[in-house]
Amino acid sequence: MKLKTLFTIYALVGIIFGLGFLLVPDQVISSFGEILGDSGRWVTRYLGATYIGISVVVWSARNASKGEALKAMVLGFFVGNIICLIASVFDVMDAEGNALDWLTVVVFLFFSVGFGYFQFVKPASSG
Repeated sequence: MKLKTLFTIYALVGIIFGLGFLLVPDQVISSFGEILGDSGRWVTRYLGATYIGISVVVWSARNASKGEALKAMVLGFFVGNIICLIASVFDVMDAEGNALDWLTVVVFLFFSVGFGYFQFVKPASSG
């Protein structure tokens, strides 16, 4: 896979989840077997807005030439996805949601491996 492809997938997934969290947070979260209160609803909307903002950055950078900024993005996305992967595993072990919780584990694992590959195996600065 090319870094451009990974960035494209990351941006599209971020837009999909971002719009869902922003526009219909109760419906998205309830599909995971959870219920939001007022505070949770607003935090979910902020998360959705953040996903959309990150997606715009990633989409805009997908054709960027190799350089320090691209390396920094790959490292940041690797670290962020590893942390989210760990959190999602704890979420599944908590057993309060449903089987759809495994979707977050799979998504964060996919992006952790993808960005880890471009961070450690084929660094973004090497082509």
